[in-house]
Amino acid sequence: MKNLVFTLLILPSICTATEMYQTQVTKVLDGDTIHIYLGTIPFQKMKEISVRIDGINSPEVHSKCAIEKENGLNAKKLLSDKILDKTVTLVDCTNDKFARWLCKVDYNGEDISQFMLKSKLAVEYHGEKKDPKTWCPTK
Repeated sequence: MKNLVFTLLILPSICTATEMYQTQVTKVLDGDTIHIYLGTIPFQKMKEISVRIDGINSPEVHSKCAIEKENGLNAKKLLSDKILDKTVTLVDCTNDKFARWLCKVDYNGEDISQFMLKSKLAVEYHGEKKDPKTWCPTK
């Protein structure tokens, strides 16, 4: 329970607009969600946490729609090639509705959401209802 309280209430205040948090990406789940290493945060027992990249939505890797699944796997690979096992900077962290961190992610001065948008494997997203036809035109 302490870990959950720490994650939901205290951690987002660590990486605010004026403070940045540098950490290593340990896993890429899809084109808009990563796991980061928490081992450097004092008093934190959890070693990894999920972070959603703020401002984008990418196709789902577990979709039943073949087109969406293929694009989801492509987005995951692209993001993995870019930042997996690399040190990134998290800025402006808050929590999303699934208790993940929602952060701007920067790698070597590059905004990762812009990188994914330019690849066309992500679309802008700011919490609104998702259109199922974005990634699967047959839905």
